[in-house]
Amino acid sequence: MGLRRSSFAHAALAALFPGFFLYHLLVANGLPPVLGGYSVAAAAAVLPLCLLAYVAGGRSAGWHWLDAVFIGFVVVWAIAIGFGAGKPDTGPVVVSHVGAMIQWLALYGTARSADLTGGGLRTWAVTSWVVMTLAVAATLSVETLIQGVLGVASADDEAVATYQDFGLLYLIIALLCVSQLASPISAAFVLVVSVVVLFLNGARSEFVALLVGAWCLMLLLSRRRAWVLGLSALAVAGRWAMSVPLGDLFPDNRIVDLIETRAEGSAREREDMAQAAWRSVMERPLTGRFGDYAPGEYAHNLLSAWVDLGVVGIAALSLALVLPLLALGARMSRHGPDRAAAAAAVFLLLAILLLLLAKTFTYNLVPFALGLYANAAEAWRRNRTAPAP
Repeated sequence: MGLRRSSFAHAALAALFPGFFLYHLLVANGLPPVLGGYSVAAAAAVLPLCLLAYVAGGRSAGWHWLDAVFIGFVVVWAIAIGFGAGKPDTGPVVVSHVGAMIQWLALYGTARSADLTGGGLRTWAVTSWVVMTLAVAATLSVETLIQGVLGVASADDEAVATYQDFGLLYLIIALLCVSQLASPISAAFVLVVSVVVLFLNGARSEFVALLVGAWCLMLLLSRRRAWVLGLSALAVAGRWAMSVPLGDLFPDNRIVDLIETRAEGSAREREDMAQAAWRSVMERPLTGRFGDYAPGEYAHNLLSAWVDLGVVGIAALSLALVLPLLALGARMSRHGPDRAAAAAAVFLLLAILLLLLAKTFTYNLVPFALGLYANAAEAWRRNRTAPAP
C-alpha cells in the first residue's frame, strides 16, 4: 500500500474521529456550533480525501466484490430516499437518511484505504485514542462534552451530536487500539480507560460492544486463552459484586440501569417499534415503505432495512455482512488469526449483533466494518499474487 494512499485515508479518519471530539470540546468552551453535530459535515468534507486515497493507490487498491455490493446497496438506498422524498411528512426522515448515507460513504472509503498491513493504522489509532481521551478528561464531564452545543443539546436534537455518536466513535478507536497493540499491558490499559469513559457516557450498546469485542480480540490473539477465560470469569463475578455500589454512586447512569435490569421501559418501546415495522413489511414485503414511521420511531434492528429498502435491501446488507465473516472464519482456521483478520472479524460480528438486537441499518459501525474487511481481503490477495523476491 502506497504511503500517499494511506496518508489520505488517515487524514480523513483523523477528521472523522478525533476531529469530532476536538470540535465538541471547543463548542463546550464557547465556539459557535457552526457545523452542528459535526459528523455529517466532516464526512462530506473528507469524501474527496477518500477518492484521492483510492486514486493514489492505483492498481494496488484493487477491486473487491464487496466494493460492488456496497455501491449497489447505496444505489438502492438512494433510490428509496428519492421515492421517500416525494411523500408527505417524510422530510425529517429523508434528511436523516441523506446524512447517514454521506457518513457511510466516508467511513467505508477511509476504512477501505487505511494502512492495515504496516504500522500506520496502529500509530493513528493510538494517537487518536489519546487525543479523544484527553478531550474527555479536559471537560471533566462527558455530559458537558456531548451536550456542549449552546448548552441545550439533547439526545433528541438531530442538529447536534448525541451520546450515541460519541460512544460509537470511541468504541471503534478503542477496539482498533486493542487489536493493533502487541503489548498485553498496553491493550489492557486502553481497555480499562475506555470502559470507564463509555460507562460515564452511558451508551449501553457501545459499552456492551466494547466488552464483547475486546473479549473476542483477546481470545483470538492471545497465546494464553486460559488466562483470558479466567479473567472473564472474574469480571463477571465482579459485575455482580459491584452492582449495588455502582447503583448508589451513579443512580441515574444508563449502564447501571442495564446492569440492574432497570431498562424495561426502553425495551418495551423498542418491541412496539419492531412490531409496527413487521406490520409495515407484511403490507409491502417486496418494496418496503420508506419512512413509514415517525422520526426516531424506527425498528431498532435489521428489520429497519426491510421497511425502508424492501427485500432487496435487507438481503444485500445481510449477505454483505455474513459472507465476509464466514470467509474470515475459513481464513483464520487455515492460517490463524492475524491482527487484521481479527479486527475485521470482530467489527463484522459486532455489526451483525447490534443490527439484530439494538440498531437500525444506518448504524455507522456497518460501513466501517465492511471497508475494513475489503481492505484486508485485498491486502491478502496482493500478498498471494506478489512475485517472489
